[in-house]
Parts: sequence; structure tokens; C-alpha cells
Amino acid sequence: MKKEDIVTIALLIIGIGLIVAAFGIIFSSYPVRNSLDKVITDYMFTHVNSSVKSFFYYITLLGEALIYIGVLLTLYYVWDKKKVVRLMIVLFSSTIINSLFKYGFNLSRPPKNQWFYQMSGTSPGFPSGHAQMNTTFWGAISIVVKKPWLIITSTAIALLVSFSRIILCVHWFTDVIGGLGIGLVIVGLFMVFSNPLETWIQKQSKHVQLLITFLVFIIFTLPIVFTVRDSDAMIQQLKFLTLFTTVILSYIVEGEFINFDSRAKNWWKAITRVIIGIGMFFATYFGLKTLFGLIASAVGSTILQVTLDLVRYAVLGPVAILLSPWIIMKLKL
Repeated sequence: MKKEDIVTIALLIIGIGLIVAAFGIIFSSYPVRNSLDKVITDYMFTHVNSSVKSFFYYITLLGEALIYIGVLLTLYYVWDKKKVVRLMIVLFSSTIINSLFKYGFNLSRPPKNQWFYQMSGTSPGFPSGHAQMNTTFWGAISIVVKKPWLIITSTAIALLVSFSRIILCVHWFTDVIGGLGIGLVIVGLFMVFSNPLETWIQKQSKHVQLLITFLVFIIFTLPIVFTVRDSDAMIQQLKFLTLFTTVILSYIVEGEFINFDSRAKNWWKAITRVIIGIGMFFATYFGLKTLFGLIASAVGSTILQVTLDLVRYAVLGPVAILLSPWIIMKLKL
């Protein structure tokens, strides 16, 4: 048996085991919150001092979307665009799955009076998004890069961010182990299906690839609209879905018009590429946010605000995948 097969089986077994354990603990006393979750959260609330919690507050920030975006854009501009697109797909799929689980089960978080004072959030508790997304993101990167130092670093980041959610009392213990389990299963499935799926898609014409992307957009949109009951959360998920879709659409046509070489020739060119790419991405993000906010405020329309937000996220895909690489190529970086 190949080493990759052993790793895949291990990830799936451990992941499923954690999910089963989480469900077993949760539903052992449902609808009343189980005693294990209560004991662990109460201990963290009463026995962990503010200095330790402040440290883990900064650790938990490593699980924010801006970190993922920064890492992915950096790798896209200086490493391997094909592999980065794989990472984008698995990360986004995990985001949608997490949202559907959260609002499907609609399980509560710990009481807000126990949260670390700098924490905020309105979504349901199970599974922890930080635990699941970090496990998926860093696990997938480890699988793609296959460097021992990165595997160790990724594992440490995923575990620290995951358990920071318990220490900060913003998630129950079962939320976190459930998120870890789902993340491991997604990484395992990524190892099984990514290569054959990518091979099949590459055999299709550009028109078919574009059509598949639109179909995926529709397929993901329907459960978001009908499952996510919180309107703000639903809109946020649709924004990410719009960004993901335009990124993939841009990537499909990029080879025909730009054919970006993602391998930087030396260190200073790599740094310059990252500055241009990330700079243009966030300049567009915040610039359009300000502009569209002023327009929506002047008109006084909530529907217009939502529409312009979706447009803003739609523009980010071509900026990141088409415009920035085109500039980099023109500058011969």
C-alpha cells in the first residue's frame, strides 16, 4: 500500500472518529447541553487568566479569512498557480459545508457572558468554523507541498487555532473536535478525488469548464439560500461564493489571454509580485467598499447595498487572476 493511501485512510478514520465522538457527546443529553462541554468551558472561564486568553486571542486571528487570502495570493504569484487553485477549491468547499452544518444543526454556543471580551460572533456553534477551516486549509497545503517542516507547522497552527476557541470560551469542546473531524475528512477526500477530478475537467473544452463553474455556482447557491436562516450570514456566504466563482472563471480563461508564469525567478521579483498582487486585491476591496457604500447611503437602499457588495466581490476575482498577473507579466517580473 502506498504511503499516500495510508495517510488518506488515517485522515478519514480519525476524522470520522472525531465526528462520531462529537455527536455522541452532544446527543447524549440533547437538548440539554452535556456536562463535559459545560465543565471544560466553565474551567476555561474561571481558571485561565486574561494574559493567557489575550495570547490565544491573537492565535485565533490566524484563522481569519484575510490570512487565507493573503497566503493563497502569495503562493499564486510566486509558486504554482495550478496547485493554488486546488487549494482554493477545497477551502471554499469546506466553507460552504461548514455553513450548511452550522445552520442545519443550529446548536448554540457557550453563553456570551463567558466569552473573552474581544470575541464576537452570531453564527451557531457546531462545528467550529475556525477548527474546520484551519484543518482543511493547512492540511491541504501540507498534502500539496509535502515538506516535513510545513506538515509540522501546519499541524501546530491548526491545533492552536482550534483549541483557542475553547480557551476563549467562544465554542464548546464538541464544536471544536467536530470541526477538526470534518476538516480531516475533507482533506482525506481531497487526496482521493482531486487528481482524477482535475484530469477529467482538463479534458473538457473551455466552454464546458465555464458551464461547469456556473452549475457549481447554482448548486451551492440553493442550499445557502434555503438553509442559512440568518440574512447577514447568507449574504456573506453568497459574497464568498461570488468571489470563488469569478476566481475560477478568470483562471479558466487566463491561459488563453495571459498565460501567467507563476514561478518567480528570484527573491526580489517574488516580493514585488506579492506586493502588486495583494496590494491591488485589497485596494480594490476597500476602494470599492468605500465607493459603493457612499452610493448606497446616498440612495438609501438596502437592496442596492447588497447588490453592490456582490459586484465588489465579483470584481475581485478578475483583479487577482487576470489584472495583477497581466501587470506582473508586462513589468517582466
